[in-house]
Amino acid sequence: MYAQRKFIENRWLYVLLILAVHGALLVTFMNTSAASLLKLYGAQKFTSDTATAYLIAFAAVFSAAFMIGSVLGVHVVTAVFSASRGFLNPGRLQVILLVCAALVILGHLSLFYVGRSIMKNLEEATAAKQEAVLTGTHAPLFLMALTPLFGALVGYSLFGQSSQRVMLLAGLLGLAVLGCVGIRFLYFERLPLFELGTPMVWFLFRKLKTRTVILMSAVGIVVFFALFSVAEYFRSWPVYVSSGLYRNTPGDFVEFMFYRVMGYYITPVNHLNMLVREHFGRSSQGYYSFRFLLNAPVVGKVVSDTVPAFHGLAERNGGIWVFLLDPQYGLNPEYNMFGFYGIAFLDWGWGGLFLAGIFGAAGGTLLASSNRGLTLGVLGFPIFLIGLADSPRLLYWCHERVFLSFLTLLIVSIALPRVGEPEHE
Repeated sequence: MYAQRKFIENRWLYVLLILAVHGALLVTFMNTSAASLLKLYGAQKFTSDTATAYLIAFAAVFSAAFMIGSVLGVHVVTAVFSASRGFLNPGRLQVILLVCAALVILGHLSLFYVGRSIMKNLEEATAAKQEAVLTGTHAPLFLMALTPLFGALVGYSLFGQSSQRVMLLAGLLGLAVLGCVGIRFLYFERLPLFELGTPMVWFLFRKLKTRTVILMSAVGIVVFFALFSVAEYFRSWPVYVSSGLYRNTPGDFVEFMFYRVMGYYITPVNHLNMLVREHFGRSSQGYYSFRFLLNAPVVGKVVSDTVPAFHGLAERNGGIWVFLLDPQYGLNPEYNMFGFYGIAFLDWGWGGLFLAGIFGAAGGTLLASSNRGLTLGVLGFPIFLIGLADSPRLLYWCHERVFLSFLTLLIVSIALPRVGEPEHE
């Protein structure tokens, strides 16, 4: 069993992936001409040697911190949680699963009732979501932030232990939540589907041999492209066809989708170059690093009103849209991603490297904690993995859509410090 699990749980795998992905993005961007960037992604190209140095340093710091966390940070976590015996029996995990499922379903379905009207369409409901959550008039929407934790609980219940009753329960609850997430997917909100599925896939991969994991990873990339294509076919493709940029043919659609997907990963590098060249470091005043707190229902308003550093920060911070909507920068608002590295620079300038270190160390600690059977790592690393996979596009871990999962996981970890025996170091 050790030989089967070594590949997917080896810290070097993630370090190499982090370096390879950031390196590939940088090389691809540098080899994309200004004319091609304008034609394919509708954006003016910015270049900066300083931005290149920052991106390289960012990937290096994140990777080094990941290794340090997996070697040193895990000892701190183990000492803290080993000192606590908890007050829940491992058999009670199914109760946590049930409660989490009920809350997640309530959160997803409440999206249709924003503004106290079931007749509102989903587009209107989504537009009203932010104000409703902040004011507390429809706080159940915030429960959607438990989706990643629910995905981890289902994955562990299906693939992490052998009770057939719990597996059946997890499967049924997973299908129920998948129905809710699927409805949102039809309305072009893709991320909830990956928040639910990524933790499950992680637990499945832990059961498989290395060769099978590699094969299924390749299949997963194809599935990702297919799901993305389905959404874009109904959302963006008609606009490009009607504008005359593409003909309505299968070949044109495949080409369109290839560059569409690439655009979400290449344009953040261009955005970083713009931020560095135009000296916009720290211009968002730390908003994106604390948005999980500032956008929490009711609490966000209280914090904003009582903490001087946060007073009115959410309201006065135009963030990325200041640049995307300003014609002088020639950017394309359709590609509104700045990447983890870009958001860190926008918040802290070169201090963003410190943020890379924090999350790198956290990831390494969670991975090593998972190998030791600690609840915090077993359920926490699959959630961390969602943000790691999406880090070339955004800073996921500080988003309000996942904060409740991390907070609840911490409480569960105190109540139930260990869900499994140590597998290997």
